[in-house]
Amino acid sequence: MEITKLMQPKGSNLCGQAIIAMLGNISIQRAKEIMRKHGCTRTKDVIYALGKIGLKASSDRLLRIPKNWSKPKLCIVHIGFGDHWRKHWILWIGDENCFYDPALKSKTRETFYESGWARMLSYLEIKEL
Repeated sequence: MEITKLMQPKGSNLCGQAIIAMLGNISIQRAKEIMRKHGCTRTKDVIYALGKIGLKASSDRLLRIPKNWSKPKLCIVHIGFGDHWRKHWILWIGDENCFYDPALKSKTRETFYESGWARMLSYLEIKEL
């Protein structure tokens, strides 16, 4: 699966739309239209949008990340960060062995999300239809 890396607009809450845009090889604007959301997204919004772009989640809810997590080939990870544990979506790309954060310009390794500033909370494994 070809994944086009995109950045969400600076200062926006469009991480969910950016993830869907990357996975569907569509624009963030098109992802906003599919999701019918122009800001923060919930798990159900992401799962709905996956179906619209020909993918599906392996579960209809987020799965908690265990201590010794064996990462799937491709998944959307929900992280918490900052003083008030704000939530954010990032993408795990197993073929590249890295995370892609639509708010950052570069790929990141797992240690960044275990730094105390941010923590991986749960995930949705992605499957093709």
